[in-house]
Amino acid sequence: MKRGKITAILLVASMLMGLAGCAQANPETTKEDADEGREETEDTEEPEDTEESEISDPTEETEEPLDESIRQDFSYELTDKDHWGITSVDVALYDEQEFYIDAFEDSWSDYVPGIVGISVCVFWMPANYDYFPDSDQEYPTADKVFLTVNYDEDALMGVPEKNLLMLFCIDDSFDCSVVEDAKFDYEKNQVKADITELDGIFMLVDAYEWYQSQGIDASEYAYELPDEIKNLSAWEKEHDTGSIMDLVDRDYIEKNAPCFYVSTPQQLASAVYFVNTSEPGWPYITEIYLENDIDLTGYEWMPMGWISERTDDVYEFVGYIDGQGHTINGLTLDCGSENGGFVGYSTNVTMMNIYFTNANVRSTYDLGICAGQVIGYGYWENVHAQGNLEKVYSTKEGGLVGWDTDLTFVNCSADFTVNGESEVYHYLSYHQKREEEIGITETFKLTLNDDHSVVRDDHDGFSMLMWCVELDGETIYMSSNSDSLTLEADDYMFSQRKGTYTIYLVAHVEDIYIRVSNIVEFTY
Repeated sequence: MKRGKITAILLVASMLMGLAGCAQANPETTKEDADEGREETEDTEEPEDTEESEISDPTEETEEPLDESIRQDFSYELTDKDHWGITSVDVALYDEQEFYIDAFEDSWSDYVPGIVGISVCVFWMPANYDYFPDSDQEYPTADKVFLTVNYDEDALMGVPEKNLLMLFCIDDSFDCSVVEDAKFDYEKNQVKADITELDGIFMLVDAYEWYQSQGIDASEYAYELPDEIKNLSAWEKEHDTGSIMDLVDRDYIEKNAPCFYVSTPQQLASAVYFVNTSEPGWPYITEIYLENDIDLTGYEWMPMGWISERTDDVYEFVGYIDGQGHTINGLTLDCGSENGGFVGYSTNVTMMNIYFTNANVRSTYDLGICAGQVIGYGYWENVHAQGNLEKVYSTKEGGLVGWDTDLTFVNCSADFTVNGESEVYHYLSYHQKREEEIGITETFKLTLNDDHSVVRDDHDGFSMLMWCVELDGETIYMSSNSDSLTLEADDYMFSQRKGTYTIYLVAHVEDIYIRVSNIVEFTY
């Protein structure tokens, strides 16, 4: 494949923030090939000058000295706080013409066996070149390009430093292979490689897990995890936990979970820890009641409820939060690629009588001050939030909650800015924002009959049309078949529960479900 095609794809992908795919091994790669390129520090004489440089001099790896006058340097600091290990990458490019060099992080590599940290896509192209050349156009390459990957030895989550391998992935196949000539400097915590012909995705992996996944004998790389790593929860292994672990009171958790009466940041952090480390897929019904105002100024807080990117396990918050009229002040969250909010991810959360002031929440995914993503039902009353939302990329945001499917808001408000700008917004959720932008059009007319059946007229052009029924404000029925023009009473009154029934139609319009009919209501 021509380099022009590879680099053009990478540039477009970087603009769209990421590639998609699942890495598979290159069957031609062997452990022996990789081991030939691994250079251990103790096998060489210690250099007299041990000072670390920002980009190590790569000329020692070449037969002839390189012309330093045509060297172009690039450095990239990793920003995803939810991944451990790799801290930054440096590029040294040698060519007489000026090149554009860039890099970005890509979380698809979470599925690569033994991944350490996160993969980084590195690419370059002539500064004055057509980024989208014709397929037959020859693409000029740089004379030499060297990559230095810097890692934190203390953040390898128990993986022995000498077990590290560098992998490379070709952008349009997602097949990984070992970079055979990568040189490891265990004193400087660096891996260096000539990548002149390898612009694409690079990552570090644990040789033990990687070789095992390829059916190769990895016994020489076997190791025992230290107790302090072995006993960590999945949440601690996958995420920066901020100030939470410094505040957790395990005795308080043991005595109170899953019902927490909270008066201090320590007790609130303990509730967060309990939710985020409980058994995935079987959430406790957690209750949190504020007994006092709580000031979180100065703490790096973390969301309560999350989904593992590496295993897809769900550690959701399900339950009840009652502020009892109290305030949480100074909530500060940098959530990386997780849902951002006081509650990160939930399928059912009731929130009442609580105030959030001076909050600042940042995420690359759905975010709100109170919750990032709520999939399912929930009743929110007297919830108020004020602060700033830091949107990254195409984040869906709302003052109280980012993305929700069926929340009911009663006497709630939001006053927030976006990315620190001066304009103040008031929409409670992204769904509410889009409803206001699209506008509710009552295209369908519903008629309630004496036997409590409901009849609708017919209109074309609507996708995923559904009947929705609420009982006293709680959704109890959503049809999966929109073909029927009649909703029979037996379809939704199967419980014969007493109360006020509210019935309407919704359809998928643009990027949300929105009401597209009038509302009929009756008390039974």
